[in-house]
Amino acid sequence: KPTVAQVQEQPAAPLGIFQDFESVSSWKRGDQPYGEFTRSSAQVHSGSYAGQLSYNFPTADNDYVVFLQSRRLAGRPNAISAWVYGDGSGHFFNVWIKDANGQTWQMNFGQVKHTGWQEMMAILDPGQPWPSAHVSGPNNGAIDYPISFQALVLDDGSDNYSGSGTIYIDDLNSQEGATPPQVVAPTATSPGQT
Repeated sequence: KPTVAQVQEQPAAPLGIFQDFESVSSWKRGDQPYGEFTRSSAQVHSGSYAGQLSYNFPTADNDYVVFLQSRRLAGRPNAISAWVYGDGSGHFFNVWIKDANGQTWQMNFGQVKHTGWQEMMAILDPGQPWPSAHVSGPNNGAIDYPISFQALVLDDGSDNYSGSGTIYIDDLNSQEGATPPQVVAPTATSPGQT
């Protein structure tokens, strides 16, 4: 009688930090050859290591690079956050998640307009504007739980951009009950008012 090897599935990561880059883990680059993603100690937010995303967008067209690593997430997270050491490039930083219905969604952390460390948050909501969008699979317009983290994506901020750079990513974190960061509009004061 043939024996069947029991495959032990990795348990779902509990809410909170699910990737801190302290342990060696493998990331697979997608089809676009426009960068490398490695573990590095050159810049860290916490601990001794972070992810170093070096990109090279060669064309004056829409260039992007995808780094894949599947990780099941427990609970019903409505946001993924990451600490990002930015280069001020203005590139779009996105996360891919896959839901229980087999649909892959792209959700946007925002544009990397800052330099140095800043926390960026992607709200997991199918109603978010572009660049958040359906990527693949059956599109029922909803995120069906449980979900899994699938990839990080860097997309050029302007289609006529051509160049290279490096950002660092640390402490990927799944959260329930997160609210979008509040943007405070500047208040206008008339000249002469105090």
